[in-house]
Amino acid sequence: FMVGCFTGQRLSDYSRINSSMIKTIKGGKFIKVVQKKTGKEVYIPLDVRVKSILDKYNGQLPYYADNVVNANLKLIAELLKWTWKVSLEGKRADGKKSIRFCDMISSHTARRSFATNAYAANVPLASIMAITGHSREEKLRVYLRLQTEEKAIIAANDMMGFIK
Repeated sequence: FMVGCFTGQRLSDYSRINSSMIKTIKGGKFIKVVQKKTGKEVYIPLDVRVKSILDKYNGQLPYYADNVVNANLKLIAELLKWTWKVSLEGKRADGKKSIRFCDMISSHTARRSFATNAYAANVPLASIMAITGHSREEKLRVYLRLQTEEKAIIAANDMMGFIK
């Protein structure tokens, strides 16, 4: 899961990352991934934390089925007492208008977290898209989970020089 948070990839892609995918380009280290869903080739800057995780597992991450990863993530979140209710827009198919936060966490949360954290750190959208493999900005923006205050700060920074 943490590899997903540091690479912005889907579980089907980050679970396959291994040492043989590390490439050197102009002195920098990158992970080359051909995304399963889209067939798109992306190069992800190698985060030292990902390198450390790969080293811990001798260059090959352990395999866990999607349903096992998701069940364990929900359990960990519940043990952390992330059980507050989150209101949902409209009604879900099951008729509920709210859900516990811990029940919303899944393997895809890593991908969303990467995009949100990169954007909040002022990484340009084009760079985030190059890593996540999104081809359209509006699709990437769906992933950004920013609080109202965070959006205001980013907007103020973007408007520097325009507003006085």
